[in-house]
Amino acid sequence: MDIIKLKQEENYWDAHAALRIKIKGKSVSYNDNFYKRSKLLQKLLDYNFDETDVLEIGCAFSTISLALKVCANLNSYKGIDVSEKYCEFARRVMGADARKAKVNCLPFESDSFNALFAFDVFEHINPSERLDSYVEIDRVLQNNARIFINNPLEETKHDLNFDHEFNDKHIVELSSNLGMRIDKLQKYTVVLPPDSNKISYQWIVMSRGNI
Repeated sequence: MDIIKLKQEENYWDAHAALRIKIKGKSVSYNDNFYKRSKLLQKLLDYNFDETDVLEIGCAFSTISLALKVCANLNSYKGIDVSEKYCEFARRVMGADARKAKVNCLPFESDSFNALFAFDVFEHINPSERLDSYVEIDRVLQNNARIFINNPLEETKHDLNFDHEFNDKHIVELSSNLGMRIDKLQKYTVVLPPDSNKISYQWIVMSRGNI
């Protein structure tokens, strides 16, 4: 990706963050889909995260990291996001180790993590960057590792320059490139009050090694 396109991507996600984060003096508020987050947390807690080293790509607010620090005995959590505004919020409000970076150039040593979170993320990786991103994910993940993915099934509301199809074919390609089994692939729905609007997602869990 050239410098101009990279800057456009950063500007888009910084603007997205600015719409969702409100800071007034010492008061900080943010707009998130907490109904989806609670569903994700419930699904994650089906697994044992004792002494786990987690990397979250596209971490945004890093809300899940704070919840898992309370509910599970994580060894470490690190997040990356292309938006410095999201990373700043995650560090300041959630106390997360969040860094500005792209998935195709991860600022971590090889074999650093045994779990990866990607919640509503892979569809935002440009198809031209996906293979390089998979190589980087493979590099930083240990041989015994899991990936937890949340994949939106609804029509996107994002700029189509930054939102791309990520379907079942792409899920299989991801698992093949990482040498992973697809342990779970299920559809679920989140109901949003007050109008009971429904949003559908795929919950995907992959693993490799003796895990």
